[in-house]
Amino acid sequence: MVSKREIEAVVEAMETLALAICTLLKSNAELDREREELKHDLERYISISSEEATRAEAAEAKLAEAMKVIGQIDNALNDQFAAGIEEREGGSARRQERLMKSGEELRRAARKLLKENGNG
Repeated sequence: MVSKREIEAVVEAMETLALAICTLLKSNAELDREREELKHDLERYISISSEEATRAEAAEAKLAEAMKVIGQIDNALNDQFAAGIEEREGGSARRQERLMKSGEELRRAARKLLKENGNG
């Protein structure tokens, strides 16, 4: 036969186990909420990084186009310098100097633009 004291000890142990189970269930619920928050944050960070990658690609495309235009300007300046040299040989020295000076100013401005944007 089981004594009253043994029954009370078993009941007390079961109550302790029930409290432990309740604590674990609450802890699991909190962890589930935290996991969902982290999942949401991760999805948001992925979305932001995707948007930033798209912006970066657009900026790179604009930069490539700008570099192309600057290259065309540089070619035009070289042509202008060549025309200035031809002008000097057969024309006015003052006109040739104006051509050379304006061409060099354009070239400096283009190089400055490249340096300011980290490409020079």
